[in-house]
Amino acid sequence: MTVLAGAGVLALLLATPQPAVADSAAAIAADAGAVAANYDAQFFTPTSDIADSTYNDPATPDVDIVVDADRTPTVATSLQGGAPVAVVNGTNVSVVPPSLGTGSTVTTVSSTTSVTTGASGSLVNERSENRVRSLIVIDNAAAPTTYTYSIGSPDIKFVTVAESETGSIIGIVNSVTGEALGYLNPAWARDAANVTVPTSYTVNAAGQLVQTIEHAGAAYPVTADPSVSFGWFIYVRYSKSEVHNAVTYAQAYGLRYFTSRMCGMIPNSIIRYACNLFINAYFGSVWQTFLYAHNNNRCVEVKYNYPSPHYMVGWKSYSC
Repeated sequence: MTVLAGAGVLALLLATPQPAVADSAAAIAADAGAVAANYDAQFFTPTSDIADSTYNDPATPDVDIVVDADRTPTVATSLQGGAPVAVVNGTNVSVVPPSLGTGSTVTTVSSTTSVTTGASGSLVNERSENRVRSLIVIDNAAAPTTYTYSIGSPDIKFVTVAESETGSIIGIVNSVTGEALGYLNPAWARDAANVTVPTSYTVNAAGQLVQTIEHAGAAYPVTADPSVSFGWFIYVRYSKSEVHNAVTYAQAYGLRYFTSRMCGMIPNSIIRYACNLFINAYFGSVWQTFLYAHNNNRCVEVKYNYPSPHYMVGWKSYSC
């Protein structure tokens, strides 16, 4: 997550940190980063497995899957006030994290990492080309179990897109234009023994993100990771014949077979899995889109988030 730092914090950053403080912050960052890397290795599909080109196997009439660079939003991330800030298509979508209490300090570890340390834990703030994250490090049982994040820009809100098998799918949306600017990766938390700690996201009435971390009885420190991905999307494009194939099959054998037909056409196993995982959350709308396209001789495009996990984030029919 990102921080909009006040003048007091900025002044603190301008001061040269004591070596012991800097060393401690670097150690916290390294330990939290190791936990996150272990989680990513187990549960995320590397985006390098998805080429920036067509997946279509020429030997089979499967749908095309492309990462369309021409439609990729402009994303710029930076560290400001020791925290990662993201600007998407010129819109500041910086996320203000929870306070760690009075007397918290910020230490810049590198050009991509900083650490905010408070009485009950730390935030390890990181930025990369298309993602920002804040690893929450909880030091003791007295720490809070809920952490609330808001967006620095008043028109930008967290929105619960849908519920899935992996929990709530949370997007970051411009409430005026409706533009989707980013998506949160699934909530996770691990303790010092690498045991999973229950955690989840909700969005409150003010459009703020609330992460609950049920860390009682855990081996401390507990590390949790709210992270936001921006920019890249995968577009799955169904031709007219492929739309007709999916719809007529479902009409002949029952709507329950629509999912297997629609997702089964996808030649890449990663995106095919994502289709099967998330389609139930949006089934009615997706089916109506395919049915409209079938009746009007149009194509269909389904949009997935590019960084893993590949949430289904949009669908439309179009003239082709």
